[in-house]
Amino acid sequence: MTSYFTQAQLDDIRCPKDHFPASLSPVAERAAPAVFFGCLRLFIILLLPLFLAHGCKVKNETKHQAVTYRQASQEISLGSWERELPADIVLLLDQSGSMSKGDHPTDPTGLRATGSRSFVEFLAQRSSKEQPNRFGVVNFGSHAQRDHACPLTAIRSHDDPALQTIFAKLKELDLGDTNIIAAIRLGMQLLREGGSFEQPRNRALVLFTDGEPDDARNLSLAQYFAELSEFFQDQLKPSGVSLFVVGIDTVGTRWSATVPYWKGLAGSQYVFTTPNMTALKAQFNRIVQRIWHLPEVEPVAVSSLSPVGFELEPYLASVEFHIFPTREGLTLNVRRPNGKIVEPGKDPDTPPIKRLTTFDLLVVRDPEPGRWLYEVVGGAGTVEVLRNPIPLHMRLLSPRAIHPQGKPMRLIAEFRRTDEKPVPSHRDYPLALTAEITTPSGKRELIEFPLDKGRNGVYVGQPALEAPMELGEYQVLLKVSGGDRYHSDHAVAVQVKPVPYLLIDEPGEDQPRPPAAAIPLRVRLLQGGKPLKPQEAFTNHPDHLVIAQLVEDPEGQKGQAIWLSLAKEGDTPGQFVGAVPVPKPVEGRYILAVRLAPEEASKQPVADQTIIELVARRPPMPGWQKALWKLLGLAGAGLFALTLWLLSLPRASGGVEVLVDTGNGEDVCASFRLVGRKFRLIRIKAHSGIKGRWLFVNGTKRNDRVTVRFFHKGVPLWKHVTDGGEVRIGKHIVRYYA
Repeated sequence: MTSYFTQAQLDDIRCPKDHFPASLSPVAERAAPAVFFGCLRLFIILLLPLFLAHGCKVKNETKHQAVTYRQASQEISLGSWERELPADIVLLLDQSGSMSKGDHPTDPTGLRATGSRSFVEFLAQRSSKEQPNRFGVVNFGSHAQRDHACPLTAIRSHDDPALQTIFAKLKELDLGDTNIIAAIRLGMQLLREGGSFEQPRNRALVLFTDGEPDDARNLSLAQYFAELSEFFQDQLKPSGVSLFVVGIDTVGTRWSATVPYWKGLAGSQYVFTTPNMTALKAQFNRIVQRIWHLPEVEPVAVSSLSPVGFELEPYLASVEFHIFPTREGLTLNVRRPNGKIVEPGKDPDTPPIKRLTTFDLLVVRDPEPGRWLYEVVGGAGTVEVLRNPIPLHMRLLSPRAIHPQGKPMRLIAEFRRTDEKPVPSHRDYPLALTAEITTPSGKRELIEFPLDKGRNGVYVGQPALEAPMELGEYQVLLKVSGGDRYHSDHAVAVQVKPVPYLLIDEPGEDQPRPPAAAIPLRVRLLQGGKPLKPQEAFTNHPDHLVIAQLVEDPEGQKGQAIWLSLAKEGDTPGQFVGAVPVPKPVEGRYILAVRLAPEEASKQPVADQTIIELVARRPPMPGWQKALWKLLGLAGAGLFALTLWLLSLPRASGGVEVLVDTGNGEDVCASFRLVGRKFRLIRIKAHSGIKGRWLFVNGTKRNDRVTVRFFHKGVPLWKHVTDGGEVRIGKHIVRYYA
């Protein structure tokens, strides 16, 4: 085989010099860079329409950003307006002669006074500074006189000094006959004077008596109870005042005769018989359970010889243990389902135990469901335990206590733990949240709260109640269930009244919108379904009447509260417009609220608040963009794989010459060096009527061989060439010299 390289040229190929002999036809050294930059240009051309499309989208999404906001002087609170209501309780103590005097007194030990003090202390531990329970006292006999009464007095804690004012009235007296109707009337008067009916509170009269009415009129027992029943139906029941009757009769003659009358009057669940203090403690707990609508649990006496197990249901806010040791030195241990003993003050869910005069109070927050255990240590004896499980309730965010006539009623509720975290569904008690709305005319509407659409413990009911025009009280029964094994109901009263309200026209609640730095708003002021001019209902300047705010974004952040402006005269009457700023424009769910902020104090309690949920979502990508992104992804993956393969190639040595078989002999077409290179891409130009082609030459693990790669009829092929050898590729001949 004849080489067209001279010996000097071959030596030059083997030496590390980077030049070609002038007598040869060199291939352009920049062939590979040219291909690379050509591919890069193609890649940029493909990306250009995507960037242009994205730029147009960003421009459209940010066109509302140049907005001037008028910051509001107050913010909108999303918290539930519901809370556990405090109680107003008036104790009615029968101080007739039959209780403490005569041959057979019904209360010779003064249980009515000592028991009442224990009852007040029992309830005082449920008070707080923010929502104190209030207590009043009526001591009665032949009359119910003011000088033996105590007005409603707020008790903020179990050691509040105001307790002594109440305790001073809880003592044994002898006041003559048993004028029960006078005592009940004065008890209702104390509630009225204390403003109890002007605010949402639990209200109750608790009567301690031996049961038999008696006064100077000398009526029959049936006549006395007919009078009491009429007053109960006309006054107590419409006012939401419960009547509890605690019968004290150690002799067992007077009280038993009147029990049927009392049960017919107040209901069997509100009438208790108490022969001694031990029984009275259990009755106190039942009264607490019924005033605050708690699940009723029977008391249990735990012996040091025999531990007692009990089940705790799921979805509890807390559980209270009222502990009454029978002697000093006894301690009650409470074991969790995992066997660990509850340690008050050390466990994060258990505050220090409260040591009260007659009992100890242990509270465990967010207790885990399962089998718990009582055990008594510290000696022989028994400990009496009164347990109150406090269920987690759904709390209404919307509607509020007063709902405007004509405004659709969409139920939005929260169901959270005491630490404000969402309540997870328990494996053995699958969670379901529902509600039932009963209209004043008795029509019922069932509502469901889809758990998968809830966020941070807030759930939206479906369907909404169409614009209620019927005035009056709507009963909303919120239901929490855990499969077939757990149920808890919570009733809420909502009053529908003809008051002004806001209706959000823009944005639409069911229309996803792209993320933006501001959300345009258009809100109407209405009353009874008709447009209302703000000047006709409020003294505010219209531009300082309606507040709008994003109360929660997808990341849990709160936006700035701003004032909306009254629209121009030509627009719809009572229409307000503006744009609410977004803390961080991202995809996800937002909660938007608007609220009336009247200056008049009388209108503030009924000021309407509207809450809607929005979804920010970028518009779907056009089909051509999706296809182009897929193509670019494949191309990028291919380029990455190619780069890794090229980097893995061994370096070559020597040089290659390409010849063309013209039919009249072989003619040198091109020659190039490989010294120190991993590969070489070369374009062979057309020569002597023979078409050109592309060749790719790369080094191999053998120092005396290279691989030549090429396309033949569109198919990628390759051939190996050893030192001094040659391969034929169509009309081209490739020779290699190591």
